[in-house]
Amino acid sequence: MTNCMILSKGRTMYFGPTGSLSGYLTSAGYPEPPETNPADFAMDMVNTGFPKHADLEALASNFTDGPEKTRLDREVRAVQSTQEPLVSDREVHRGVGWMK
Repeated sequence: MTNCMILSKGRTMYFGPTGSLSGYLTSAGYPEPPETNPADFAMDMVNTGFPKHADLEALASNFTDGPEKTRLDREVRAVQSTQEPLVSDREVHRGVGWMK
């Protein structure tokens, strides 16, 4: 499964399966017009340079309060639990590593 992330002004508007993006936007009140490329439509919705962009606050809240965010948090925790830290606490406190 391929996921995509849509950001606007540093906030997540959507993260989830690419094939579910159109349905997500429709459920948020932004149905995709017929014969429209879903990726182009999503970009039009989150780009404030376009006059007909979405209500970004509402779209961000829709993501934050919805099941997509819960799924994302679960996936991030799963990845984090299998990863070794890049820099140990001991190295950070000694000033070694990227925080030097």
